[in-house]
Amino acid sequence: MGVLGPGGRLLYRISRRFVYRWANDWFELSYSGIENIPPSGPLIVASNHLSHLDPPIVGLMIPRYVFFMAKTDLFRTPLLSLWMKMIKTIPVRRGGGGRQALEIALRYLAQGEAVCIFPEGTRSPDGRLRRGRSGVVVLALRSGAPILPVAVTGTEKALRKGSRKINRGVSIAVRYGKPFTVSLDGKIDWNDPPLEEIRDRAQLVMARIGALLPPSYQPHHPEEVYGRYLDEVKI
Repeated sequence: MGVLGPGGRLLYRISRRFVYRWANDWFELSYSGIENIPPSGPLIVASNHLSHLDPPIVGLMIPRYVFFMAKTDLFRTPLLSLWMKMIKTIPVRRGGGGRQALEIALRYLAQGEAVCIFPEGTRSPDGRLRRGRSGVVVLALRSGAPILPVAVTGTEKALRKGSRKINRGVSIAVRYGKPFTVSLDGKIDWNDPPLEEIRDRAQLVMARIGALLPPSYQPHHPEEVYGRYLDEVKI
């Protein structure tokens, strides 16, 4: 059966159909690289983060159930909280609560599901890609799941940070890259993890995302975000 029961699967399908109709009516949407999305098996979807619209927009054309990580603040709104719980959204508590979220995500991946994470940890204030956190790498290493890099553009103009107004007619583009796996040089001791290597692989993840982004979304200091993988990004 997987993570979602019959009611959750039905709600997910209805929600995606509603979002598809609404988003196509409100925005100029374009998607590319859909053929890169694995149809089954554990998968980590890793995207840049611009707006609260990113989860539904990024997941819209993924032809399978996707379980998103979301900050616990969003669970304070009763109806939204009920909906997110029914589709098994993974709550992430800021300030040290990421470990529990990773454990939930690992359980989902062990059942062959797709989990979406935004490695930057929060929305970019100016649209430009920022440093990635290590959680996505830890998740990939512990699960063995491939990472699907995703780049979204335009959502920050459709729903600006700090605003509740959604702007119509905005051009939004989503690009799905080729899946890849990460590994470390030696055997991993999770009681004493090789933090420098993990941070290095986090830069690799951001480089794969950055390679899908146009110049105006590139970081102000690419060498800090991409590290030794800067050459993979044609800026």
